[in-house]
Amino acid sequence: MLISTREGGGPVTEFELKRLERELRIRLPADYRRFLLRFNGGRPEPAEFELESDGEAVPWRLHIFFSVNDAIESCRIGWNHRVTRETRPKDVVPIATDECGNFLYLGVGSGGFEGVYFGAMPSNGEQVHLVRLAESFDAFLAKLH
Repeated sequence: MLISTREGGGPVTEFELKRLERELRIRLPADYRRFLLRFNGGRPEPAEFELESDGEAVPWRLHIFFSVNDAIESCRIGWNHRVTRETRPKDVVPIATDECGNFLYLGVGSGGFEGVYFGAMPSNGEQVHLVRLAESFDAFLAKLH
């Protein structure tokens, strides 16, 4: 279960969240909005979760949750949303990265995507294959150890 984050963006306001939603043309789930208002991204502690690979649970490590307004552009939700535009389904938004540069996505649309997903970075520009990690953002945070 998530205890804290470090090196996140500065404090974020409800106004900034609404501006991000307008910019990305999405509606963020309530649990993820609460997380952003409290932590605004950052390196999670603890950071490990399990990823299923070939029917087996493999220990995996989250590197950083993206923020709304980080000083480093590549750590922002909006920047990562634009970068992954061609390789991800439109109903998910990148919210984090693992230590290998793969993304974690959050379902934000009505296209059947709900919850948190892992997607290995496609090497050839093809569509990313998503693996569901949890049914909601809060459920994913509860799995961190």
